[in-house]
Amino acid sequence: MSLFSFRRSKDSIPTKGAASMLEEAEALVLAREARDKDDWATVLVTLGRLRSKKEAGAETQVLRGWALLRAGRLEEADAAVRAGLKLKDDEKSRGLLNEIKARRKSRDAASKQAKAWSRVKLGAAPFGLDPADALALTQLVMEVRPQRVLELGSCGGGVAIWLATLVAGMGIEAEVHSADWEPRAKSADGRVTFYSGDLRKPSSFWHGRLLVDLPHPTLLVLRTQSGYEVTWSALRAMHKWLRKGDVICVVTEPDGERTSAKALIRFAGAHPVEYSTVEGFESVFGVDGPATALSCLRHTGLDPQDPAAAPGLDAVREKMARGELRPALEELNAIKATREPRRGVDYLRALCFIELKEPLSICESAKEELRYFPDHPHAKAVLEAMLWQLFPGTPAMGGREFHELCRVVRPYTMLSNERLYSIYLRVRLVCQMDVPGDVVECGVAAGGASALMAAVVAKHSRRPRKVYSCDTFEGMPTADERDKHDQTGAEASGWGSGTCAAPPGSLLEVAAKLGVSEIVRPVKGLFKDTLGGLSNQLPEGIAFLHMDGDWYESTMDILQYLYTKVQPSGFIQVDDYGHWEGCRQAMWDYAGTHGFTFDVHVIDATGVWLQRPDRPVADQMLLNLGCGVHFHGAWVNLDITPANANVIQHNLAEEPLPFENRSCSAVYHSHVLEHIPPQQVRGFIDECFRVLAVNGTLRIVVPDLEGIARQYLKQLDAAAAGDEAAGHRHEWMVMELVDQLTRETSGGQMLEYWKQNPMPAEDFVFERQGWEARRFVDQWRQDPGFLSLLPTKTAEDIGRFRLGGEVHKWMWDRVSLTRLLTAAGFADVRVCTATESSIPGFAAYGLDADGEGRPRKPDSLFIEARRTAV
Repeated sequence: MSLFSFRRSKDSIPTKGAASMLEEAEALVLAREARDKDDWATVLVTLGRLRSKKEAGAETQVLRGWALLRAGRLEEADAAVRAGLKLKDDEKSRGLLNEIKARRKSRDAASKQAKAWSRVKLGAAPFGLDPADALALTQLVMEVRPQRVLELGSCGGGVAIWLATLVAGMGIEAEVHSADWEPRAKSADGRVTFYSGDLRKPSSFWHGRLLVDLPHPTLLVLRTQSGYEVTWSALRAMHKWLRKGDVICVVTEPDGERTSAKALIRFAGAHPVEYSTVEGFESVFGVDGPATALSCLRHTGLDPQDPAAAPGLDAVREKMARGELRPALEELNAIKATREPRRGVDYLRALCFIELKEPLSICESAKEELRYFPDHPHAKAVLEAMLWQLFPGTPAMGGREFHELCRVVRPYTMLSNERLYSIYLRVRLVCQMDVPGDVVECGVAAGGASALMAAVVAKHSRRPRKVYSCDTFEGMPTADERDKHDQTGAEASGWGSGTCAAPPGSLLEVAAKLGVSEIVRPVKGLFKDTLGGLSNQLPEGIAFLHMDGDWYESTMDILQYLYTKVQPSGFIQVDDYGHWEGCRQAMWDYAGTHGFTFDVHVIDATGVWLQRPDRPVADQMLLNLGCGVHFHGAWVNLDITPANANVIQHNLAEEPLPFENRSCSAVYHSHVLEHIPPQQVRGFIDECFRVLAVNGTLRIVVPDLEGIARQYLKQLDAAAAGDEAAGHRHEWMVMELVDQLTRETSGGQMLEYWKQNPMPAEDFVFERQGWEARRFVDQWRQDPGFLSLLPTKTAEDIGRFRLGGEVHKWMWDRVSLTRLLTAAGFADVRVCTATESSIPGFAAYGLDADGEGRPRKPDSLFIEARRTAV
């Protein structure tokens, strides 16, 4: 039998467990009171108890429509308000109808199929699932083979009838029970029982032995369309009845906001041991985006308490049961301070942090439990659930290299993706700039960050370097009164002495996974005992220093022993600057003592990076962005694809400039700005402003839209007057104006034009394009095979090419560029020539013109501006 073969439902409306019925006048009084409190759920429940709905008046129908709109049931809301308008036409009701229309239009625009599928019916019952969701739910039923199906949100009853037919067709003897705010018609064959009541309180209608004798596995389907609050309340209410193997399936709203799915995420976070994601239905938890509107969890059957825990933890559990979480954490921390691993201590810390809603702390506590007790199933369940929530899918920043490194080190670090990416960028930069010195991390924990740094050194460093990983490897030292967060001391917070513990084997394990064991050097002991000796082992100093000492004394020890070893062009990253007050205070106490001020750059809520503010002014750089093959050794040259070892790899479109504020005396980029999407240009110019020193110069070279347009019109007029030579010049000007905005292959139509021999309007083209174009064409004519271009064929190839760096995204003239620079804070904006510049000795670098003063790109606009503001 086809899954889409259904019997027509009867029109009778029996209900189970309904409260006493109400007359319309009595129901209206209660419904009005609920509406005044914006309590739409109570309005629906109250009007669902009407003794007779066939005779309902206009106000009743409009009230139902108002409540259904708030519940997200747009089709039903529309029908109810229209029914009310037939009985009584008034302006207020029409306004409500317009609001419903607007919501439907917005929803249908987000999902083009929503409108069509909202009309599909099974017999007389609306269905409401699109094919992808129906197929996914079919697969789920086949996998679970439920003994009972409970549906919250009948939404017309069509899905419940379909589910009953589905399980029967699979030979599964499963009852289907479906509930909604208002009574629904039962199925013709009686395999579905409908209920009505408050969906936030399922036991108010599913009472008696229905829940007490719930068979397992049970499939709980939530289709409330009512959003976060109803879904969250229903999940909490049903939790106590569900057991091992039961599956929760939330069908999210069709409007794209997925608030029901957010409630499911919160529910999973509140019960990370008892529930896990269902393979194939993890889209809401971050795997490659949602394929369907279904999000599912399975009950694991694990007890949140660990029966194999070490003895002596009963008193802690009792405190936790009474809600005394901070005292429980203090007691657990006292055990941690002994530095003797005891099974269950870190797991209980994780459970405390679950109640305190501190996800990073949950994750790290579970990791610490597993470092010493890797067979702990409850800690594994907690860690898996929290990793899904904290670090879903691929990081939003960085490219393939960073993503691959992040995937390996993620279980070995609690650093955010943002802080890991900052470490990756800055270690890569010091390697590519060949800054002398080694890499040092103070505060290693499980070793993920150290391994990542070592992997970057192994791939990008021009010279031999080591990564020194300094830690007690037995947990944090004792904190003092300065070490607090939001007035909570470190010990009371759950992160005191003995926490963040991991043996050296954890560091060596992740280093081995990345193949960098030879680069990593563990340094075991307190900072005050080890860093002095380490300092003497660093003859070239430190290129990158990662400070993760947390406490005041630890941070001060790092600074006193290692700060002066950091190279002036090196970097420092501080992990806990924004979290622990002691760490921040130590930074500023050290700076104050030595007479300078740190210029910190915020990474996320806690991490910052900086360079030494006491470095010489002479170290200010000349910065060449997007240099291609045109660079000079006196400049720091960056490009996405380095031409040779003197160019630093950097993606200007995706990565911020990895340099200190006011660290450059000049910033230059030629034919770069036109390749950046217009919406990203201002952010790029702001970065140029940030890294420029006061009175520093920004020099921009772009194709000159004004000059191209004027020349185009000049040749157009001449060609229109019959000038044959002008016709060839006009053809070239069209390409110059349009080709690089529209091309789908490298070189585009310009390259095809250059291949002609003789080339029409050749002198004119070389006058426009410069000596580089003439050299290219001469080489082409001498050896046509020197450049082999593969034609772009597929749509994927074309799309990949157009997302690359050759296609122009915008064009600029002197007015628009001046407006942009002025808005970004620059002053003294002026047009100049290829050889004229306020950058001292610029012409000698040969970046815009050769030694004879011939412009490299004569068709360009040359503009300079100064940063005058601090």
